[in-house]
Amino acid sequence: MLLGRPQLDVSRPTVDGVGLYAYAAPPAQGKRKPPVTGDELAVAIDEACKKAKCHPAEIALRIADCNGLDVRFEESALAEAIMFRTAGAVPHLWLPAECLGEVGTASALASIAWACHAKRKGYLPGSRVLVHASNEGPLRGAAILKFEG
Repeated sequence: MLLGRPQLDVSRPTVDGVGLYAYAAPPAQGKRKPPVTGDELAVAIDEACKKAKCHPAEIALRIADCNGLDVRFEESALAEAIMFRTAGAVPHLWLPAECLGEVGTASALASIAWACHAKRKGYLPGSRVLVHASNEGPLRGAAILKFEG
């Protein structure tokens, strides 16, 4: 990510809430992987919402680090089904990996840059953006970004 002196017209969010979750992977039983439930990522999203003092219905946009070729895409869909089932309309989901490819940690930074760009261009229908990320291991993270004005 290229950092520089901010200009006056650049939208800068505040991080309202962060949720992290690390689980202990169960011992491998042969070559079978445990089923994907989305519960771990849902816990991280819920924690971020609680810290931001917002309901999932207040989220205007979701940006995730996953791509359609891995299990994280399925996990993301399941976690968001858990979180947004009572929220009414589900906010749009943007996936930077669609045009960037799988770039690892940089996709979380790209997600934040996309949120800033969405606000600056007027694409953001509200003030809060959920950015969530996970890795191949047991770590899950979510952040609620809030834009003023």
